[in-house]
Amino acid sequence: MLHGGVNKRNDAALKQSDDALDGDAVEDFEAMRQVFFDNGSLKRMLIYMCNSHKRDTDDPITLTVIAMLTSELCLIMNEFGVKLFKSSMLPQIPYHMLNTAQKRYLMNTLDNSPKNNLHISSHNNNGFQIRLKQAFCNKYLDRAVILDQLRECICDYNDNADLQTRTILYQILHQRILCSVSQNPTGKVTSGKN
Repeated sequence: MLHGGVNKRNDAALKQSDDALDGDAVEDFEAMRQVFFDNGSLKRMLIYMCNSHKRDTDDPITLTVIAMLTSELCLIMNEFGVKLFKSSMLPQIPYHMLNTAQKRYLMNTLDNSPKNNLHISSHNNNGFQIRLKQAFCNKYLDRAVILDQLRECICDYNDNADLQTRTILYQILHQRILCSVSQNPTGKVTSGKN
């Protein structure tokens, strides 16, 4: 009998903390968006992710942008870096590539997250992983923001190609991306291959 009563109290406490997490999720998402996806951070991340694809990929730019558009956001840290997208197609961002505000955000998240919202695991190779469980469920980056950053990466690049050539390149990539993803009525972008 006592065991059942304790479980009921624990269940009520867990539901209360889950409700608090849901309320904080919007604030957490906004803070994450500001730190990782504003002020040139997304542009740097996009360039890094495109350049990190395996050499046997025919079109790493299109594949990267499609994966970013269709992948839920997450926050997973390990000894090497942070993973911000659930897609296995996208690499993690090494800690040395993060700016001070991003590192501070990660430290604050670890320090201030309720213990029941962190999943900590170890791996056979003596590595570890810390995953924030609930904060970014069903959260995606805005399609227009990603495509605008792609345009900036291509059109603002300083090389010998003229602006017209870079603009045409962007338009081709933009068309490939839009043909590969669709947006359902709820606003979620999905891969056209699903």
